[in-house]
Amino acid sequence: MREEIKESLWLYYNSRVPTGGFLQAVLENNLIEAFARADEDNQSSMFEIVKYVYNELPLICYGSPAKVKKWLNGLQITAVDLGRWVTYTDDTGQIQRGRLKSFDAVHAFVVFHCNDDWDNYQNYTAQAVAREALNYDTD
Repeated sequence: MREEIKESLWLYYNSRVPTGGFLQAVLENNLIEAFARADEDNQSSMFEIVKYVYNELPLICYGSPAKVKKWLNGLQITAVDLGRWVTYTDDTGQIQRGRLKSFDAVHAFVVFHCNDDWDNYQNYTAQAVAREALNYDTD
């Protein structure tokens, strides 16, 4: 398996960055589409790629188109996401940037203001935001 495939899967899982069409088909469990989109190297590495996804990624982020969509849209928040930088566009159109503090079944709780004391964001009050309204920063 090429290193760029691992890097793309790492970005997908850790930063919710969409993959290319080939890896999206793999993640969505669409075998026919995956082979149709794979170049020669990826075709010959398909077993290794699928094995890597199965062994290294949590089931919550792959297995069907719906799971992939939910993962990319931030609807599937896990403990790994705590502390991540997120952005939110409020009702006035202003973009706010903050850190994910916690979550429940419906909301993400985000600290947007902490006097630039981001190392201690957990000590500040978080605002409830609908999960689907968040965007995840990739830096």
